[in-house]
Order: sequence, then C-alpha cells, then structure tokens
Amino acid sequence: MKLMSFNDVGSPNRGEIDGHLSHRSTAHLIRIPEAAEITGLPASLLRKSFMREEKRPKNVPPPPPHKRIGRAVYILADALPAWVQNLGVRASEHHRRGRPTVAERIQRRHHRTM
Repeated sequence: MKLMSFNDVGSPNRGEIDGHLSHRSTAHLIRIPEAAEITGLPASLLRKSFMREEKRPKNVPPPPPHKRIGRAVYILADALPAWVQNLGVRASEHHRRGRPTVAERIQRRHHRTM
C-alpha cells in the first residue's frame, strides 16, 4: 500500500500556477572578483567603495549598484557598465571660498581659449 503525501493530492507544484510555470525576473548578481575582471578595476578598489562614506578614502568612488545578502555583497551585473562610464564624471564641482589659486586661474584661462 502506497502512502500519499500532501503534494500527491492534485495541488499544483510550488512553481506552477494555472498550468504554466511562473517566471521571476531576477537580476544577474556577481561577486567582487568577477566585477573586477569585467571592469578592469582592482578588486581592492571595489571593496573599499563599500566602506561608509565618512571612512572611505577620497580617491575611491561610491559603490556600484549592489545588493547585500547577509554580509555578502553582490553587484548588479546589468548596471555595472553604466557605473563604470560615470566614474570620471563628478557630481558637482566644489568651489572654495576666497581667491582662486594660480593653477585654477590658468585652467580657467585655458578653457576660455578653447
């Protein structure tokens, strides 16, 4: 005699709804070493980018689009090329108060002539 389990009673499988499988769109997640290979950036730079902003060194960019699962960091592979393109673009130029330095005046003069 065969014992019947709860799943044998004609209920649809967990992934099956109304006769067809439900498909979830999930993001392609990669780890830091894979992202370093794809972008050509050092893995240490990517790791440092996940530091808190007040502790992050000034020459390290903000982190790429990512998800944290526990302590593990997974980078969204689809958004990685756009993040790399925006690395050289600064959000806003920081203007100091007071007189411009000689280097700033030369740079401003150079941009006017172009």
